[in-house]
Amino acid sequence: MYYKMSDNTGDLNTLRLVLVGKTGVGNSAAGNALLAKKEFKSSFSDSSVTKDCARGEGEVAGRRVVVVNTPGLFDTKLSNVEIVSEIVKCIQKSSPGPHAFLLVLKLGRYTEEEQKTVQIIQEVFGKSASKYMMVLFTHRDCLDDDGQTIEEFLKNADKNLKQLVESCGNRFHAININDLKDQEQANVLLEKVENMVKINGGCFSNDLYELEEKRKADEARHQKEIEELRKKNEEDAEKLKQANVANEIIAKMQEMNMKLITMMVEQMKKTNEDNMKCMAEQLKQPQKVESCCVS
Repeated sequence: MYYKMSDNTGDLNTLRLVLVGKTGVGNSAAGNALLAKKEFKSSFSDSSVTKDCARGEGEVAGRRVVVVNTPGLFDTKLSNVEIVSEIVKCIQKSSPGPHAFLLVLKLGRYTEEEQKTVQIIQEVFGKSASKYMMVLFTHRDCLDDDGQTIEEFLKNADKNLKQLVESCGNRFHAININDLKDQEQANVLLEKVENMVKINGGCFSNDLYELEEKRKADEARHQKEIEELRKKNEEDAEKLKQANVANEIIAKMQEMNMKLITMMVEQMKKTNEDNMKCMAEQLKQPQKVESCCVS
């Protein structure tokens, strides 16, 4: 499979973020925190509320932010066909390509299975996707309660977690998913993403995203052709309607002309008959000089 980085740096006022993570780590709540509104269904239990790939968007500090939640990519209960379907949905909802893959991890709950997250993403999207990956830790409030920063936490973390963060270019961020009013935590993350975009030269893209863009372009072209055909049919129908109206007017005028001609002929006949009667009377009375002919 061929992978490449998008040649177009795009509008930095629009950022597309793809959330990837295991069930129960707070994917949906993280999406809500980033958008500062309840866009995705979430709960405090470990069960996944959002089952299908979902897209949400909003404006954060003057930026248009698109968040794509992909719980199905890491659902072990799904078949290969269902997983492929979720990948297609993810590509469609994040097209023309995400600016960042955010690996959502819950602080204090890091498993060996989650260590394979980077590998799974690389298998799905290609190795170059790691340039666009960032670890997003949820439940930052646990650190706040202990008076600890995320940097201090990682400094004392186990080797596997450190390796995961290193595989993402040491890019990480921590948020409190329970506080939707704290927009500063979202602003800082978006600034980190924007810096990553500048370094990478644009959003992530590969042959799958290019196929999706081609599909969208073909669909738009077909819709345009259908719309043009519809307009042409409407114009032709209007022209035909106008032509029918014109024909009706011509027919009515011809009918009126025929009636008028018939009336004139009848009037002429009557006038001639009156004149003939007048002349006959005149012949009977030759002594009258005056004429009684009808003019």
